[in-house]
Amino acid sequence: MSYLTEHPGLFSATGFFFLICLIGLFFYSRSKHLLPLMAAALALMIIPLVIDRLVETDQEQLKRRIYEMARCVSYNDVNGLLKYVHPEAIWTISQIESEMPTFKFSSCNVAQFNNISIAEDQSEAQVTILVFVNVHAPNYNDHHGLANRRVRLDFKRGDDDQWKVTGLDYGEGLQSNFARR
Repeated sequence: MSYLTEHPGLFSATGFFFLICLIGLFFYSRSKHLLPLMAAALALMIIPLVIDRLVETDQEQLKRRIYEMARCVSYNDVNGLLKYVHPEAIWTISQIESEMPTFKFSSCNVAQFNNISIAEDQSEAQVTILVFVNVHAPNYNDHHGLANRRVRLDFKRGDDDQWKVTGLDYGEGLQSNFARR
């Protein structure tokens, strides 16, 4: 998306600055020729905020999808999570179906978005996040409690123009005492 939709505050602040200056100039000069300029400054202040509410950028879409996926993980909803996976990502689908049932999650919180990179043609993206999970993992020395992981998710636009996961790597930066029996 464009700079306007990613950072509307800069344009709104500029519009506010011009509006304040024009109001001061209007009270000083009492010139009615300044009224259209004041209206333009007001529009410059309001329009970016309206656009920001109406347009969802690619980064915002990716973040929203990741939060929805984390909700599925916290409810141990394998089928719900699979709705976010691209149908061509057979390995990722089988990985989720085989590994997720071995864990019992009681929470999954996205703590930080470390990197969001979107391809130039906006068809693919890669996101690195830090998640905190509260998990019961009987296959990992009966681990109970909090663990955090750095997760890399690869996305591709699906046929419905929604971002879908094509790959995931959650082994990087594992910060817990999980040890496979």
